[in-house]
Amino acid sequence: MRPSELGESARRDLLACVRRGNQVLSGIDFWIPLPAWSDTAVQQRAVDATRATIELAADLERCPVSLLLPDPERHPELHEAVRRHAERFAVPLADHTPGATDAASASGVGVDPVGAFAGGVDPVEAVSRAGDRLVSARLADLDEVGQRVHAGQGRLDLVGYKVALSLSPLQQLVVDLHHMSDPVAALQAAAGAWDAAGPTTPGW
Repeated sequence: MRPSELGESARRDLLACVRRGNQVLSGIDFWIPLPAWSDTAVQQRAVDATRATIELAADLERCPVSLLLPDPERHPELHEAVRRHAERFAVPLADHTPGATDAASASGVGVDPVGAFAGGVDPVEAVSRAGDRLVSARLADLDEVGQRVHAGQGRLDLVGYKVALSLSPLQQLVVDLHHMSDPVAALQAAAGAWDAAGPTTPGW
C-alpha cells in the first residue's frame, strides 16, 4: 500500500481497530532497494516516499519503520535527510542494511536473521552488537541451502538469539512468514520453537 491511500480518518479508524483488538502495531516495512539511492533518476522519489512513510508511522502511534537507509558515506545528504525527518516526527528507524550494526550512525538498527545470513553475519552477534540501538528484530530461519524453513529448523541458534534479545531493550518480535507455503502452520511452529528455546523474559 501507499501512505497516500490512508487519509486522516482512515488512519484513525485503523488505530481504533487495533486498539479494539487489544493489539499493538509492531512497525511498518518499507523496502526501497539500495540501488535506488544511487540512481539520480529516482533519488527524489525515494526520499519523498520515505518521508511519507515516516509521517504515516507518526500517525500510527510512532511505530518503527524498517527500511534500507542510504549509505551515510556514499550519500550523506540523503541519509541525513531521512534521519532528520524521522527525528522531526519522533519515529524510530530500523536500518536493515548490511553492516548497520557496526556503522557509526545515529539511526536505529533492525536485525533479520535471513538478511544477516545472506551478509555472512551471525544474527546473534548482530543483536549483541546493535545493543541499545536495536529497534526491530525478526524471527525467521534458513536451512543450509538457503531455503526458508520454520524457525528452529535451520541455521539460527534460537537459544542464543533469544538470550541476546532478552538483553536488548526490545520487547516484541516480528515473526516473518514471507514465502512460507502455510503461514498459519509456520506461525504455530515459530511460537512453539520460541517457547522451547527457554523461559520468556519479563516484558516479552
